[in-house]
Amino acid sequence: MKKFVFLFLLSFGFLYAQEIESKPIEELSLEQEETQIAENYFVDYLNAINKTQKRLVLMNKKGALAKLGEETIEGLVSGTLHYKTKIKGFGAVITITYSNYCDEEGWTFDGQIITNSNMAGNGTMEGIVCVEGIAAGKVYYEKAVLKGGKPGDGTYGIETEDFARTEVPYTAFFKADDAITVEM
Repeated sequence: MKKFVFLFLLSFGFLYAQEIESKPIEELSLEQEETQIAENYFVDYLNAINKTQKRLVLMNKKGALAKLGEETIEGLVSGTLHYKTKIKGFGAVITITYSNYCDEEGWTFDGQIITNSNMAGNGTMEGIVCVEGIAAGKVYYEKAVLKGGKPGDGTYGIETEDFARTEVPYTAFFKADDAITVEM
């Protein structure tokens, strides 16, 4: 009996899969296509920029107070990455500044990411990072909202040589290989 049920489910699944394959795939609108391209760009960007931030010692310490201070590192290829955290009210302001920073050919970063958050990790982001190299473009942070140290609302603006600024939902952040979040 178990064998019969298994074979029945297997054959039903096979027939269902064939039915899905035979249906025409809906084409994406131009806006949907641009959003998908922008989202893919953002994920690639995050994968590259997250590697740079892993090199920071202060930023990656456990506990909010251990993260306070300033640190500057040199890129493996060129430029600098400056990290600064200071207390503001019941929270912190984290400023990450890239100056012609490059760890791997094809990804050179210039700009700032400024995070204003409370001790629970809720807050806002602002800033623009310009990217030069194989994937030239800009990433805008002013519409991103943090909740619990992670993106929790809003969008990131993505602009490349191929298309005008397109807003990507905050959920795209979590598609990166190793998303870095604010841990308080």
